[in-house]
Amino acid sequence: MAVDSVFSGIACELDCPLTRQEYANLAIFVPGTTLQSECLTFSAFMGCGLYADAVELVIKPMCDGVPDTNNLNWIHIFKAAPYRDFELTFDRSGQRVMMVKFKCFVDLTSGAAGRVFRMGIPTSEI
Repeated sequence: MAVDSVFSGIACELDCPLTRQEYANLAIFVPGTTLQSECLTFSAFMGCGLYADAVELVIKPMCDGVPDTNNLNWIHIFKAAPYRDFELTFDRSGQRVMMVKFKCFVDLTSGAAGRVFRMGIPTSEI
């Protein structure tokens, strides 16, 4: 039986499906990835820290292909970096989707220091 537990942080990850139309974005933000004439190539990228390349990630709901302009519905992840844990599937019946995983970190650099994410906006910013 445990006598005590110590929290060492919060675990937060995001799974984001990307389609062929978004390959150019994937090549930009996943280290060691290149895109040449619709050919996406992944190179060995290991032994590197993720936090240094982590950036703010804002998730906006879509309606009929248009991003929601109401920032009360947005999710802000203060520091996130993609990491390579892709699931590759082959299916001729639909659009190919690649699930990209993001590791979310505690923000240690901005005014949001110590926070991981927020949903909506603080009332002081409305």
